[in-house]
Amino acid sequence: MPQRKSPGSLHNVCLQFIAKNVTYWTEHYEEYHLGQAVYRFVLGPFNQLNSQLSEDLLAILVKHQRLSRSALHLLLYGGALRQLDLSSCNRIVNDEVIGIVASSCKMLQALDLSYCKRVTSAGFVAIATRLPQLSTLNATKTNLRGSAAQGIFKHCFGLRDLSLKHCLVSDQDVMVLCQVASSGHSKTQLKRLDISYTLITEKGARAVLEGIPQLQVLEYPSLLTSLYDNPEPDNADSVLQHSKCYKLRSIQCQDYMSVSNGMLQAIPDLCPQVTQLDLRFACGFDSEGLGHLTQLKNLKDLQLCCEESEDITFASGILPVLLEIGQNLKVLSLQDIDGLDPVAVCQLCPNLRKLFLLMMTEGKVFGSVPGIPNNNGLQAMTGLIQLDFWCQNGDLSLSEEALGQVLSNSVAVQTLGLIRIDTFTDNVLWDVLKKNNFTNLKQLSIHECHCITQETLSELLLSSGNQLEFVKLINCVQISRRDYETWERIAKRENFNLKLEWT
Repeated sequence: MPQRKSPGSLHNVCLQFIAKNVTYWTEHYEEYHLGQAVYRFVLGPFNQLNSQLSEDLLAILVKHQRLSRSALHLLLYGGALRQLDLSSCNRIVNDEVIGIVASSCKMLQALDLSYCKRVTSAGFVAIATRLPQLSTLNATKTNLRGSAAQGIFKHCFGLRDLSLKHCLVSDQDVMVLCQVASSGHSKTQLKRLDISYTLITEKGARAVLEGIPQLQVLEYPSLLTSLYDNPEPDNADSVLQHSKCYKLRSIQCQDYMSVSNGMLQAIPDLCPQVTQLDLRFACGFDSEGLGHLTQLKNLKDLQLCCEESEDITFASGILPVLLEIGQNLKVLSLQDIDGLDPVAVCQLCPNLRKLFLLMMTEGKVFGSVPGIPNNNGLQAMTGLIQLDFWCQNGDLSLSEEALGQVLSNSVAVQTLGLIRIDTFTDNVLWDVLKKNNFTNLKQLSIHECHCITQETLSELLLSSGNQLEFVKLINCVQISRRDYETWERIAKRENFNLKLEWT
């Protein structure tokens, strides 16, 4: 059954008390010192807190909207912080705050400034020159640009993860990064770089790929086009003669870009170490192009949508890929692929951790593929921790038998989502519960499943076998507000650590 609430830990009780009475700890500084001068050292009330306690207190203050300028200053003056996320309090973050960070938090390793638009170039220069331990910087949607960005590139040699998303950074700026990376006396350690929605062109992205050979993740909308610089996309011979080989681990297509069969053919040669491939927002390829994915022997995460393609079916396009590399996959997302067979997917990908099967386009339906080679039947999926099914309204192509088989064998699932599944009936759930107690289930979302009733669902929600913490029920016509209130009363009476949402 859902776990009962336990008494709060001393750690949390103390931090909650400090947060509730934060004005007591900050009123002297706020009255006499805030905004009066720039201090090199402040003997404040939080100086004895270590990094984790400071981070937890900051998170609590933000959550309860109690974080003031004075409280933030005093936490920063403590100097213990190793990770600092200021994205949720961007209204009070300015150059003054960044100056305190740069002067006091010398051990800072990760800094998130996303959406902090009050930080100017001067603040970023202070970060570049005075935080030697910094390894992660998120500057998404900030005013980082031009000389300030170049300063980051020139001085922050220890950066391994840098996000410049939605910043006014240009090709000229990243050329400085490439020059720094190629210089003998100071090599960049960048492994991940996000330059999505900047002023950087495909030429600049290609320069980054060639100038930083150790880069593992480059977030860029037309990354595949930058990789595949062949002017004749359908000429496969020139692709095979491509001399470049990158160490990219992740390739993600964005903004519904056109991807040719030649581009997919080039991926195993250009990026043989790729472990994640996201083609949900790509179009222009067919089953022949997908066949080249069988060469990606290191692939662990495959996400694919065929919403606009009428030619790709599960049997012709996906099945050959799963037969070859399904054993290696840990994450799989398949959307709008006609004839998609959930049971076959689970049989061919027994080591999955996360599985998302979606069918939302009119005219595309689930199916069944007979005669799978080496088919020993569906076995218990002991590694699967997240499972999501999503159908279009009124779609009965996902059979009760197939749904029951998949749910019965998802014995380790922790997060389960069922959206518009008309074959999710009382009989199916009863049969599933006889075989699978969902002992690890923590989160359950059921949206617009109109064939499930309160009586059967109660067997799952209040079962002695699960560990449910969160349940969301949306527009299920046979689940009434009275049912929801009944479950709420039981949870309150039994002191269950269970949050219920119903609409």
